[in-house]
Amino acid sequence: FRELTSKPKFKFDFGYYVEGQRFQKLEHLALNNEVVDCGYLKEMVGYSVFRALGRPAPLTSYTHVTVDGEDYGLYVVVEMPDKDFLERIFGSGDGNLYDGKYLWYGGYDYALSDFTTELQDNFELEEGVDVGKADIFAVTAAAEGEGTFAERFDGLIDEDEFHAHMLAEQWIGHVDGYWTNVNNYRIWFRPDDGRAIWIPWDLDYAFYDARDWGMNWRSPAGAMGKRCLADEACQARHAEIAAEM
Repeated sequence: FRELTSKPKFKFDFGYYVEGQRFQKLEHLALNNEVVDCGYLKEMVGYSVFRALGRPAPLTSYTHVTVDGEDYGLYVVVEMPDKDFLERIFGSGDGNLYDGKYLWYGGYDYALSDFTTELQDNFELEEGVDVGKADIFAVTAAAEGEGTFAERFDGLIDEDEFHAHMLAEQWIGHVDGYWTNVNNYRIWFRPDDGRAIWIPWDLDYAFYDARDWGMNWRSPAGAMGKRCLADEACQARHAEIAAEM
């Protein structure tokens, strides 16, 4: 969080006061300050790589921001993951979309969101129908259950989509993503089959060496990554998807 005097990022909800209102057909829009990316390139390039790999990812652009006549400088415009985004990418805005970024309470006080009994309640529903997080809880139950990775998550996640997303995170050095830091992602449950897929978000800490953060891609922090690397068949499929991409 940053005060207005510290070049904050902005998020717009154009329908907040007037239901159904849009700006250029958009309901939401993010203006990112890039205060940790002096080159203003990480999100632009990172999302481009995701899209080039066939992954669902926001569109980006640049803009010059002024607030009440005060010059705030250059910002990166980022398409928000919402119903409009889902409609553009998948042809349907239906299905439950959850925010997986950490919940910040101030200072160094925060909580992660992941498919564990301790962290599953921290997912926040962004779009869709409130089902009491039953879809999230089902994935958690599978993650903490028995069987192979494929057996556990059959019908719950799209395994190939999971591998592709995690490989894209690795290839752009997104150390603040799901695999290494359980942060900055969305989970969307497809309306046709109910399977979960990952959507990237907030790539301003991309293009880092994991070792600089005390991390290792072979030691994932996310529950799903841990389950995958503990399963030989999942490891093998991960390598196959890497070769195909």
